[in-house]
Amino acid sequence: MLAEKYSHTYAPSAAGINEIKDSLNASSGFTPNNINADVVIPERHIVLVSGGPGTGKSILGKQFLYNGLTKCEGGVFVALEEHPVSVRRSFEHFGWDVRKYEREGKFAIIDAFTGGIGSAAQRERYVVKNIDDVKELSENIRAAGSVLMQSSYSKAKREIIRVT
Repeated sequence: MLAEKYSHTYAPSAAGINEIKDSLNASSGFTPNNINADVVIPERHIVLVSGGPGTGKSILGKQFLYNGLTKCEGGVFVALEEHPVSVRRSFEHFGWDVRKYEREGKFAIIDAFTGGIGSAAQRERYVVKNIDDVKELSENIRAAGSVLMQSSYSKAKREIIRVT
């Protein structure tokens, strides 16, 4: 009963789903600006985006993160099913330069894909060696989050919020 009281499902109409599928078709010239949502996510809420393969879940998540970065918000991406190098390349595919934000301490990728194996994994700052170890994953998320909070970027955002 409690779950029913606080659960809300928002789903596009069948026409809306077809429009999304059409816009994600590679031959349609999809650009990140084709995704348009008038949804405001309240602070400190969790949103689950679900759908079948190729429906744009990952693109939506990456667009959401990058949009936040451009608005003085830090971001953490947990790479569970994709190599961190591929994650960066997929951001770049849309013209989103996350490496700049990584260098500035405003964005972090947590490698929960490689298990710390391989030369590329050795260069990652946050690596989960055993994905079954929830404590190790949460420690990496906490460490990445604390670095983001210490960056001048996040401090500037807090100051702006305080002033307004």
